[in-house]
Amino acid sequence: MAAADETRRRIERDLHDGAQQRLVSLSLALQAARAVVPSQLGELDGELAYVAKGLGSVLEDLQEMARGIHPAILAEGGLGPALRTLARRSSVPVQPSPL
Repeated sequence: MAAADETRRRIERDLHDGAQQRLVSLSLALQAARAVVPSQLGELDGELAYVAKGLGSVLEDLQEMARGIHPAILAEGGLGPALRTLARRSSVPVQPSPL
């Protein structure tokens, strides 16, 4: 059990110190690029804004994973609240079971 916990902590650290930091750096570079887009290239700025939104979403997903490899709400609130949270975030419609 202790080895599994240590492995999870190491993965969390690696995600935080590696991939998350790279995504933050890319996000800052993208913001800088958007700042120099001339106003007559509004379509380009729109595309860059779309990429920035997607990058932010990926970063949020990665942060969620890095916080505990399982949702923090699972440890705090149990399975029911964790499943409801995941259902709300799902891109696929989710219906509660009639049980």
